[in-house]
Amino acid sequence: MRPRRPGTAPGRGWSVLGLAVASAALGALFGLLNHFQPAGNVALWFDLVNSLALAVPGAVLVGYRPTNPIGWILAAMGLTSGVSVVLGEYGYYALHTHPGSVPGGVLALWLQTLIWFPPIGLVPLLVLLVPDGSLPSSRWRPLVWVAVAAMAVVMVTGPSAPARSAASRCPGRRRIRWESSRPARPWAQLEALPS
Repeated sequence: MRPRRPGTAPGRGWSVLGLAVASAALGALFGLLNHFQPAGNVALWFDLVNSLALAVPGAVLVGYRPTNPIGWILAAMGLTSGVSVVLGEYGYYALHTHPGSVPGGVLALWLQTLIWFPPIGLVPLLVLLVPDGSLPSSRWRPLVWVAVAAMAVVMVTGPSAPARSAASRCPGRRRIRWESSRPARPWAQLEALPS
C-alpha cells in the first residue's frame, strides 16, 4: 500500500487526534478544578502527556496506514489513558472537591477501573507487532491470546474490587480503619523518658 499524501489523510486519524486532545483538555480542566489532588501536579501532567504521546503517533498511523495494527493499538492506548484520567479527575471532583455538584462520581471511578489497564495490557501486543504490524511467525499466536486473555481477566475482575474503595471515598460514608496497638512513632516513647 502506497503512503498517502498529507492532504489526503482519512478523517479517522483526525478524529482519533481530536478525541485525544479533548480528553487531555478535560483531564487538565478537572485537574485544575481539583487543585491537582489526589495525585498531585506532576502525576496529572505526566498522565496527560503520556496519553497524548501515545495517541498522536497512533492517530498519524491510523490516518496514513489504517491497515497497520500498530496505529490502532497506540491510539487505543492513548485514548483509554486519556479517558481514564478524565474519569478519575471527574470522580474526585464529584465526590471530594464539590460533593454533589455533578452526578455520577462513583460511576466515573468505577468506569475508570474498567479502562485503566489497556495502556499497560496492550504493550506486549505492541512489542510483538513492531516493526511491520505482523507477528514474527505463527508460533507467537498463543502468546497473543495469553496477553489478550490476561487483559480481559484484569478488566473484568477489576471493577468488583474497587467498589469497596470507591464507597470509602464517598463523603459521609463510614470508613473502616485498621488500628495498630503500637505507637505510630516508636521513638516517641524514648522522647517521653526523663533525662
